[in-house]
Amino acid sequence: MKYLKRWNPDLIASVDAMREALTECYVYEGAYPSIDAFSVNAEIGERPGTLVATNGRMMIAVAVILEAKDVAGFVAPRVFVYARQNSKDDDNFIKVKLMRKYVTIQNGDILPRSELPTDTNYPNVAQVIPKEDELKEGLRHFSPVFMAELASAMGYSQDGNNVFSCMAADHMSPAICRILQCEYSRQAVGVIMPQRYGAEG
Repeated sequence: MKYLKRWNPDLIASVDAMREALTECYVYEGAYPSIDAFSVNAEIGERPGTLVATNGRMMIAVAVILEAKDVAGFVAPRVFVYARQNSKDDDNFIKVKLMRKYVTIQNGDILPRSELPTDTNYPNVAQVIPKEDELKEGLRHFSPVFMAELASAMGYSQDGNNVFSCMAADHMSPAICRILQCEYSRQAVGVIMPQRYGAEG
């Protein structure tokens, strides 16, 4: 699997042991709604995929390129941390081999792929991605802390060239977030849930 080095899905995976399935990232076959797939070379077995991570308050979904022998499914966050730490400074993409039980990093190291029981199911998080034709409002009632975490996971650069944009259908609906003025802005999408207030608000 190949994915952009700037993406950090491990930052969004849940640390809540009570939400076991969300403590790891998940790789799907095919492209998600609102995400443009990368070009693939089908002749050598490449195919589009989507890498997802969520903690229930926010989500990141990014396009990846799956190679012939890659197996979709759960991937522990530490795999992405280790792959990033062992990548070269000039690498734009990171490449890992997703075997059924193990992951091989670019430097040849092998890590256990997942620590979850084999019967664990990942939730259908695609259904919470807002439809872009329904977006009409800027952000209200959204945590700036969550927004900063999501921007970091999506590879936001503080060099002044990127714009982090979030739009929602209304102030009680999830917002869809993108990094604009970026070469890969259509290959990644973030979702952030609004903060809920009581009736006394």
